Amino acid sequence: MPVELLLTLATAPISTRPIRRRRRPAGPSGAGLLRLGWLLPLMLLLMGLLGGTTTTARAQTAPPTCSEDEKFANTWYFGSKAGLDFNQATDSIKPVVLTDGAMTAPAGAGVMSDGSGKILFYSNGDTIWNGNGTIMTNGTGMGGNRLTTDGPLPIRLPGSPPPTMPGGETRYLIFTQDAKGGPKGLSYSEIIIPAGGGAGTVVAATKNTPLTQGTTEKMTGVFHKNGCDIWIIVHGWGNATTGTANRGDAFLAYRVRLVAGGVGPVLIDPPVISAVGSLHAPSVSPEGYRGQMKVTPDGQQLALSRYSAVAGDSSSSVELFSFDTSTGMVGSPRIIDSKEGGYYGVEFSPGRSRLYATVLGAAPRLPQLLQFDISGPGTGMAAKAVIPLKQTTPVNLGSMQAAPDGKIYVAREGSRRWALSPTPIRWGPPLPTPTTA
Repeated sequence: MPVELLLTLATAPISTRPIRRRRRPAGPSGAGLLRLGWLLPLMLLLMGLLGGTTTTARAQTAPPTCSEDEKFANTWYFGSKAGLDFNQATDSIKPVVLTDGAMTAPAGAGVMSDGSGKILFYSNGDTIWNGNGTIMTNGTGMGGNRLTTDGPLPIRLPGSPPPTMPGGETRYLIFTQDAKGGPKGLSYSEIIIPAGGGAGTVVAATKNTPLTQGTTEKMTGVFHKNGCDIWIIVHGWGNATTGTANRGDAFLAYRVRLVAGGVGPVLIDPPVISAVGSLHAPSVSPEGYRGQMKVTPDGQQLALSRYSAVAGDSSSSVELFSFDTSTGMVGSPRIIDSKEGGYYGVEFSPGRSRLYATVLGAAPRLPQLLQFDISGPGTGMAAKAVIPLKQTTPVNLGSMQAAPDGKIYVAREGSRRWALSPTPIRWGPPLPTPTTA
């Protein structure tokens, strides 16, 4: 069986409630037709941006002073006050379940630990909590939204010393987006962690500094080719074709530059704009802002899912691109699958020969877990396998996340259990050549 799914992460308890058509439920389950408030709590590639895990976004070369191989993504908090500690986890040792979380995150969340894997802070986009569960100073009223698919993205400011170094504070940035392409748009805030760790502070002067408006809920990050600077990549939402706001035709890649010695103002370049791939706009798909975006650890490939609540909608797709870590340009657009409607989660396999995607169920569409063969060059639909879920009652799968233990975690709707597969990665037989409809 062509399966590389190693581990399924069941969510914390969720609530299901009817909603008004114009409003979004308490989770990334979409407005109107789906009518569910549910929990998809997987941590994002974003939260592991500077970590030493399988999801860590690295450049081809990485000077040790800029990007130490540390454990920034080893402690997760997510969902309904849930958490996992991966510091001792391996392919045969399960992560430790944490029950001391203070956060409710119906969708994406961002987490930052120090070099030893000790949690420093975590956020659902609305609020930032210190590692001890207290709300960070100035940590409420953040520019994000707890219903955003890809949630907040925290990074250590390039050039700032790690918190394990004595004698100096550490500066972090957290990037946030509004939900549903809302008016708050994309913004960043600076966080100061004192020497040796401890409770942090959101810097009032830079809190919710706007970068642009009109973005989807997709966001990821990767190191620049120089190994120090960092690219923050988002996708626009709307019909504009000039400027940076509502650029539904384009990716926007913001370069966060090295601050020498960690002292001085934050340096973020105007975005590199890549008008490539499908249009993300209400005129094409009312809920196309939803879905994950991921970049490979080497920064060479980028993938996203474009959601639609309508089964068979030709505007829904899973798309694959190239990314240039030197210039920030996105290119080589390729639609590898389309028309399922509910595409939501995406994740690359280690070695990036496979891409996985989830499809949210909405009658008559059933939940699906898909595997695509992206090992060779191609310009069209990829070879695809539908991984059997063996569900007695259909249960939706949502966000996907590779973890520090080398396994892939998938969010499930409405379960209190952790479902684990202890087996190592397995490759199945070659995938079939896709047929065109």
